[in-house]
Amino acid sequence: MQNVRLLPCLLRLLIAALLFPSVGCAPKIYSSFQKSYPARPEGSTVLVYNLTDTLPSQAEVLGSVEVRDNGLSSNCGFRQVLQRAKDATNNAGGNGLILTWHKEPSAFGSSCHQIAASVLRLPDSIYTASYFDNIALQSYRTNLLYIPANTAQKANHPASSERKPCAIMINAGAAFVLSKTKTAEGVTGNPRRGLDINGAFQWTARSGLGFGLRYSGYFTSAKLDGTKFDIRLHYVGAEFVMRQNLGRKWAFHESIGLGYAQYSETIYKLSMNQAGLGCHVDLGVEYKLSRSVGLGFSIGAYSVSFNTSNYADSESASYKNDGIARLSLDGGLRFYF
Repeated sequence: MQNVRLLPCLLRLLIAALLFPSVGCAPKIYSSFQKSYPARPEGSTVLVYNLTDTLPSQAEVLGSVEVRDNGLSSNCGFRQVLQRAKDATNNAGGNGLILTWHKEPSAFGSSCHQIAASVLRLPDSIYTASYFDNIALQSYRTNLLYIPANTAQKANHPASSERKPCAIMINAGAAFVLSKTKTAEGVTGNPRRGLDINGAFQWTARSGLGFGLRYSGYFTSAKLDGTKFDIRLHYVGAEFVMRQNLGRKWAFHESIGLGYAQYSETIYKLSMNQAGLGCHVDLGVEYKLSRSVGLGFSIGAYSVSFNTSNYADSESASYKNDGIARLSLDGGLRFYF
């Protein structure tokens, strides 16, 4: 399979789309709810308790919420991050919060206040009876900076302990060569279509940014005058990763990277090879079957440019500086740890 110039425009457009996402300046909010009620009106008052407070025995825990620095956060004083937690509480139909963790800004860490809390649903009678005292206590604590830093509770908070930053992806699917090709006379079959075997390791921080390592192998074959020859394209590359969780079950990820590629054609024991540099873009969606296992689907674009050949003195010398651009559609398993 001889290849003329690859199609760099496709990959450049996809990379540009990933390099310019809309990034907000607000702190990142993580929430996990086992139960919810109809949302309360925006701006409804939420009662706030600290671990040292006496919590009404009738309080129902709906889930948990965390507000954390996303690495580029601003407007993240204690009052602002507490309001974000209150907004999440109202959206879930809750009317109370109990703070379980608070990390203050530090000179060598985040410049933001960061908090975690359990979201509560208080009976109307308890909510009404506690309303004025609780609001007065909130005002005192925020305005006079009487803000407890319950850092000892961090390890016991469910949302913190359940987070699994690493993922291993194992995929298989169809791949299609997009660049123009020139097939020698007598070749039958379609070497522009084949099997893609794809795997990756990814690590992401709480901000959703991270890094990874990816392998992709393209496998196909054709016949030349009735003799089968195999075509292989192996790619290994490092990647920059972005991940977004949508609730407890769904997640999206995007990655871009650079790597090394090797192309080969083999007929019996005769093998012709080329090595080159490439880049890739991968977009995926995942559904978590459990905390540790999920299913995923991804679309990947790969572009490889060949600069060397171990058979440059043959008729195949036209391969030199040529490349391959291909698209892969994969599905498979995800393992989180």
